[in-house]
Amino acid sequence: MYTEFENNKESICNDLLILAELLNEHDLCKDTKSLYSASNFRYNTDINNWKYNVSIPITVNSIPSHIRPIDTEFLEINFSIEIEGTFVEEMNVENCLLDLKFDILISGLTNEGLNIATWHLDKHVGCDDDGESKFTHPEYHFSFGGNKMWEQNLDCGGILLHPSPRIPHPPMDAILGVDFILQNFIDRKDIFKLLNTPEYKNIVRNSQIRLWRPYMLATASHWCNYGGCGLNGKVELASKYYSTLENFN
Repeated sequence: MYTEFENNKESICNDLLILAELLNEHDLCKDTKSLYSASNFRYNTDINNWKYNVSIPITVNSIPSHIRPIDTEFLEINFSIEIEGTFVEEMNVENCLLDLKFDILISGLTNEGLNIATWHLDKHVGCDDDGESKFTHPEYHFSFGGNKMWEQNLDCGGILLHPSPRIPHPPMDAILGVDFILQNFIDRKDIFKLLNTPEYKNIVRNSQIRLWRPYMLATASHWCNYGGCGLNGKVELASKYYSTLENFN
């Protein structure tokens, strides 16, 4: 049963606490301290925005069958995020994030040593002196590599690491980030119970409404002026969209 959506510090902090408790309960994270710490921003009276940092390891119990190198024996996923957003009125379509740095570091151990892969979701915050970008640079984009890859100073052998393409993707917070990792990197049987927990469905839905609703409506407004769309059309499209998300989660 879904609870009523609220967009304030208290609701975001409560969702982060619920996420930490669920990950602990389902044995999917060995260290959730940063999630508990992140929820303390509710007590920060100096800012009206919402802002937090999280860094957690996600437990991988089953090695994917098609992974390379094929002798990978141990796999761990580290997720880190720095995010700052504003509170957007429910009927307003506007960019709700001021900053986003989102990294997934996948570490695999073999007889030959450690292998890593990294993914980076970024919000492009341009400056007046940036000049024109040489390549397409969507405001929110996924790319393979990023700073977490370069920090490792690896001997990359014959691998070519290229910063493009930057793939457009809806923004994600800590909850949507964890859900993205679970849905894409963790065996379904290891997360089946969690994905069907009402509390988990509810916090994912809250973040989808908070971040994805304005993103999707802003994207759609490129072809259809949001204010000029027929009410019935909007309701039907939204109903189908959220139904798909709920079924997925």
